[in-house]
Amino acid sequence: MDDKDMPQEAVTVSLDDLKSGSLPFETLEEAFGPSSLGILIVKELPSTFVPLRLKLLSYASHLANLPAKELAPDALSCPAAKYLVGWSHGKEALRSGHYDTLKGSYYVNCAFYQDRSLQNAPADSFPNFPEYTAPNIWPSEELLPGFRDTFEELCTLIIDTAVLVAKA
Repeated sequence: MDDKDMPQEAVTVSLDDLKSGSLPFETLEEAFGPSSLGILIVKELPSTFVPLRLKLLSYASHLANLPAKELAPDALSCPAAKYLVGWSHGKEALRSGHYDTLKGSYYVNCAFYQDRSLQNAPADSFPNFPEYTAPNIWPSEELLPGFRDTFEELCTLIIDTAVLVAKA
């Protein structure tokens, strides 16, 4: 059996190796090279990761079970942004032409990563791309207390890790 016929596996690295810059180029090539799966697993994440993930997943369940009026397009969705901001359910067409109603998604623009006051990319710079420039839509604090803070904190942790991978 040739190497190219061998089953590929995801590559695992530690967060400390990424932070120290000691990751060998060969490891990245194994993870992202032409015969790879294109998957890099980062282990030993900060202790905040698991509780944040669990909390956000719990919020997802609460969000999906809100009354229909709370999830209406004018409440938590943005049709003008092609439902790529806020709540999206039953808007994605499958190959068969049917709409996917078996899952819901909640999309945010991560511009806040660069500047906490930003909730979208500048619309003036990209006037023809409302799906990328529409401001984030968040449930009210009364409706889902802590949802936004948890979402932003987990996104920041994930992006911080992705930045380390990109720098490696």
